[in-house]
Amino acid sequence: MSIPSPPPRCDSLGCSDITCCPGKQSWPELVGMKAMEAKSIIEEDNPNVTVVIATTELYRVPDLCCNIVWIYVDDLQNGVITSVPRVG
Repeated sequence: MSIPSPPPRCDSLGCSDITCCPGKQSWPELVGMKAMEAKSIIEEDNPNVTVVIATTELYRVPDLCCNIVWIYVDDLQNGVITSVPRVG
């Protein structure tokens, strides 16, 4: 598993908050799942997004990005999701 470098370019689609972003916006049911399996589910549920797998130490774009879902894992080797994946 690897982190894409650089992450995709942020696109807010003119939205000022997440509720404006198209498609499904969060996946609480994926916490504890392996990241690569969850990535496939998220990209199928919402084809408008690119999933970025990262550890919490990785800097993320602070802006609202309707086209990115960050998946945070405990470590890149194990790849277990530690928090709810969300658009943004």
